Amino acid sequence: MTSGTPSAEPDRARADRGRALHALRSRDFRLFFTGQAISLIGSAAFTVALGWRTYTLTGEASFLGFVLGLQAVAIVATLLVGGVLADRYDRRRLMIASDLGRFAAVAALAALDASGHLTLAWLLGFAFVLGLGEGIFIPAFGGMVPLVVDSTVLASANALVGIARQGSALLGPALAAAIYVPAGSATIFAIDAASFLVAAAFLLRARPRRLPARPPAGARREVADGFHYVAGVPFLWVMIAISSLLLMVQVAPFQVLLPDLVKTQWHQGVGGYGLLMSAMGAGMVLGALAFGTFVPRRHRAVMSFAIFAINGLIVVVIGLVP
Repeated sequence: MTSGTPSAEPDRARADRGRALHALRSRDFRLFFTGQAISLIGSAAFTVALGWRTYTLTGEASFLGFVLGLQAVAIVATLLVGGVLADRYDRRRLMIASDLGRFAAVAALAALDASGHLTLAWLLGFAFVLGLGEGIFIPAFGGMVPLVVDSTVLASANALVGIARQGSALLGPALAAAIYVPAGSATIFAIDAASFLVAAAFLLRARPRRLPARPPAGARREVADGFHYVAGVPFLWVMIAISSLLLMVQVAPFQVLLPDLVKTQWHQGVGGYGLLMSAMGAGMVLGALAFGTFVPRRHRAVMSFAIFAINGLIVVVIGLVP
């Protein structure tokens, strides 16, 4: 009996890998996954180009904070509304409408940048419009996955979506680093705009399951109910408050000040900035793989905040380098 054990391990490993990729057997999920993977890579490249273009346009690191802050405000302002819409209307159509709207905004940004007439005011306006589109898109995206795969392979689908998101954080910045200098920021903006069109085209061919129709009345009440529900569950609002605080004091300043740090302290250009962001994406991929391998079953919240604390110490070390 023991002689069969060594050969059973590779068979079990192959079976696990097969289950992890099982969602790709679904035609609708393949269309959804391919389009969104391309869009995520374009958006990750856009983030690098936006950060560096804002910094070089204004010469001040703080103005990137205004651009990203306004985009975040727009996302928060429409997120709950997007959730209500995703519960009531066709999520595929909402995602396609959001993709087309963001395509128009980013394409206009690319054209304005290429013409040499881009200003900070235009950047702020485009960031706000993109945030509105993302606030509508995010809830529809989150609710789409169960509609394009069977419930038996939902874990596989979610894992693949996570891989696409983390992989885009590695590939997108590297793409921006390679293209920005020879082709300019407008080209990267145009690539991101095209990625929204590609995602919409793939999603247009998908045929997800339909949710039961709901009456259109009472949307405001549902938004209010959402606020009341979160306020009534201490764990939820405490976690939201702590996470928001960590993002404001740790992630946001690092993201805003990084272009200035790269240029003035390390004397590097957009290539170094993009590669640094790509290295961060590589760390995300390795961290996700490690988490998926060990699968901690207890104290996950404590572990998450401990990792945030370690990240904070790394940010302090980077800040003290100059």
